[in-house]
Amino acid sequence: MNQPKNLVEQINAMSSDDISKFILECMGLRVEKLEEPGDRKEADFLAYYESEIFIIEAKLKVDDEKELSRRERVLTQGEVYVKDDVLGRDNTVSGALSNARDQLISSAKVHRHDLRIIFHLSKGINVKAKYEKTTDPLLGRTNIIDMTTQKYKPCYFFRYSDFYKFRHAFDAAIVGYVDGHFELHANLYANPHSPRYEKTKKSKFLARYKCKDPMVEEAQGRAYIPDANISIRESEEVLNHLRIKYKNAMLEQIDFFAPEITIRVANE
Repeated sequence: MNQPKNLVEQINAMSSDDISKFILECMGLRVEKLEEPGDRKEADFLAYYESEIFIIEAKLKVDDEKELSRRERVLTQGEVYVKDDVLGRDNTVSGALSNARDQLISSAKVHRHDLRIIFHLSKGINVKAKYEKTTDPLLGRTNIIDMTTQKYKPCYFFRYSDFYKFRHAFDAAIVGYVDGHFELHANLYANPHSPRYEKTKKSKFLARYKCKDPMVEEAQGRAYIPDANISIRESEEVLNHLRIKYKNAMLEQIDFFAPEITIRVANE
């Protein structure tokens, strides 16, 4: 999803709510900001697409001020700035998603709607890693590699998943980031554990953006999913189950590193 080159400049001048509203409107939604009444929690927006109505809670992931200071100090000294991120479950992200759960459920009791959507946007340093580290806990995602072919596929619900834990609040998710080339990237995900899963599959808005569905990906042979009755407490047990289910003893689990390496080039 590409946007005009001045998108980053526009976003940097906005509040977090304004950023979210701006991007949702760029996606073709008519967006109404909800004001918190004081006696209960409230989601951020009501959004409209044709005849569909969505309650949306938006979360913005930005850089830690201490990390920004460290980066500037390293670059000012003429050194190489390196920041390693390991993909996989991130409890900080899950904490933000827990707050979103409460807000969506509270608003759902008051406002007429079709679906409840969590929108998470990342910007700043190593922004692709931030995006992936949001997607991983949301979907309980990891990577499974076939050691024979050296090819890998995502495995959904391999570990604790916020889509499952908050299935009554999250019908779908929009997860996006703004990269260093001034482009907005976003993926939409349907929650197969939601009691409104069938409605998500019929949504015109979700279909417009080719909403990803873990169940469809697994059925097409593009992903792994453990059976619902398998305990995910021990990763090795889940992995052994996948080896049996997919008839492949050479499967292994891996979470990738996502480093950022930056240097400052002096102007001639």
